Amino acid sequence: MYEFYKKLIEIKKENRVLFNGKIEKIETNSVKVAAYKVYNEQAEIDIYCNSSNIPFKISNMRGTLLIGTTVKSGEEIYLEAGESIIIKRK
Repeated sequence: MYEFYKKLIEIKKENRVLFNGKIEKIETNSVKVAAYKVYNEQAEIDIYCNSSNIPFKISNMRGTLLIGTTVKSGEEIYLEAGESIIIKRK
């Protein structure tokens, strides 16, 4: 658990957009999957959190994975139950 929070702090320090970016909700069509885009003119980061007990499909993933499962450009991935990912888009 310590390593997870250490990684989150590192991500926040390295990505200033998380301090001063605008926040926009990403529609997921699920009440148990929260998704947000944090962005400014220089950067964009997407955050997905699956609090359901079933996998959730995310389409057309692209960018650099900061935390979570492996994501390949343009592919669908399944966010496992209880899993979260953070993806840097630009």
